[in-house]
Amino acid sequence: MAAPGTGSGGGGRRVGAHGPRLVVLTRGAAGAEAHWAPGGRHRVPAHPVRVVDTIGAGDAFMAGLLSGLLRAGLLGGAAARGRLRGTADGGSPPPAVAGALELAARVAALTCGRAGADPPFLAEVAPVM
Repeated sequence: MAAPGTGSGGGGRRVGAHGPRLVVLTRGAAGAEAHWAPGGRHRVPAHPVRVVDTIGAGDAFMAGLLSGLLRAGLLGGAAARGRLRGTADGGSPPPAVAGALELAARVAALTCGRAGADPPFLAEVAPVM
């Protein structure tokens, strides 16, 4: 949670300053944003969807994010952590991180378009992978 008056971006930068290489904040209908050291930031808008139910949207977002990062080789051991550190050098968004964030937003939107916590199957999000 961001400190009063700092906004979500300030909170993401502050958390990132304490060691995490990647901090991702979800903002519901306002999309999501990723922060990485030393000051990089990337935002993705929420995908337009007729909202049926928001149950499971956060879990679905996280599943999409982790799936995208894993497919990009940025999770799963010391070598992956090194690759993630290598992408976190500020400036433009690392393509793999930006792609994972986009996938996460798509998965969350598909979940919100359905009743109950019903995340999509891989084949339903494959066009954006």
